[in-house]
Amino acid sequence: KTQDQIFKIVSEFPSEILPKIGREMVNEVAKVNQVDKGLPGSMYLAALSTCLSKKCQVDLGTHTEPVNIYACPILDPGERKTSTMNLMMAPIYDYQKKARQAVGDGEEPPVYIADDITSEALFKLMSENNERMSVISAEGGVFGIMAGRYNSNGNGNIDVYLKGHAGDPCSNHRIGRKSQSMNSPSLTICLAVQQDIIRELGRNKQFRGRGLLGRFLYCYCQHRAGYRKRQKETIQEILKQKYRGHIIDLMDMPLSLHNLELSPEAHAVWDEFHDDIEAEMQQGKPMASMKDWGSKLAGAVARVAGLLHFAEHGQQA
Repeated sequence: KTQDQIFKIVSEFPSEILPKIGREMVNEVAKVNQVDKGLPGSMYLAALSTCLSKKCQVDLGTHTEPVNIYACPILDPGERKTSTMNLMMAPIYDYQKKARQAVGDGEEPPVYIADDITSEALFKLMSENNERMSVISAEGGVFGIMAGRYNSNGNGNIDVYLKGHAGDPCSNHRIGRKSQSMNSPSLTICLAVQQDIIRELGRNKQFRGRGLLGRFLYCYCQHRAGYRKRQKETIQEILKQKYRGHIIDLMDMPLSLHNLELSPEAHAVWDEFHDDIEAEMQQGKPMASMKDWGSKLAGAVARVAGLLHFAEHGQQA
């Protein structure tokens, strides 16, 4: 489909459902940077995932869902991806910098966010940082690394990305390296990528066949380059400080797993949504060709609900 056809059926990012501070920040960044709300919106959800992974889970009765997500806003070069990401992730980078400065001699400084990283290095970092990590980038180069860019045989190693989404135990035994294992890894990903990269991903049989692509929440952003005015406005400092406090409070929450249960009313809504999605994957229905993604959609909605609940209520969640 052409971009115009897509936008006739794809709705705008629903920033109105975000908690007040998150909503204000997403809307203001979209306005000032003149970008689609889906870009800062996706990054805000990834920031919440970074703050809250392994701190809460959503109990659906039959199983629990962790709250870490994989986000992938899609838009081309020149769309201010980097400046938008810097605004939305700044509190976490500041938090990481201060935490690293506070460690004593001989201690390993904590790491919360990585960028350009191999699968092996990511596994090591996660195992040394409470089995938690975020991969945040305004480019899609990490996908190339997943596909085996730096491997001598050209084969990709995506196990840590598969298991880091589900929280499944995993281990790493390589000749010449110390064996490492994780019981319940929790990985957050936010990659702002170009349309060409998305097309390449779709042709990667390993990514599709093993379920990697089905784990991402994609946001097809409307392109604004060519229709923008001279950027003269800036984000109000008071809003940036409010947003910073909001994110830092969530980062400061103890690393202790809280179980969130749905109210009977919420459970009925989620059950109905689950069944609707399941029916949409039947042969001949709209989602029949994307069962890998559809099968994870209801669980992804539960994850986002958990993130928004904690973002709204903070320590009282």
